[in-house]
Amino acid sequence: MSTLLASAPEQTSNDGLIIIGVAESDAHVVANKLIDYELLLVGYNVINLGLARRSTNSSMHFRANPKANAVIMEA
Repeated sequence: MSTLLASAPEQTSNDGLIIIGVAESDAHVVANKLIDYELLLVGYNVINLGLARRSTNSSMHFRANPKANAVIMEA
């Protein structure tokens, strides 16, 4: 059985950087991957922390990338 995916929107260019991660919930990991994919499609550079059980992980990445447009942590 094959699955047809909807056509992806045309990729655009964007110099933005977004840091994303999941805080302490395995249930949100799938949504995290979808958000990562969609952000990449519209041209953002993404640092995906995946399941980041410590807030120090996200703050460390933000300090290393102070020009990031956003830090998004799902809970």
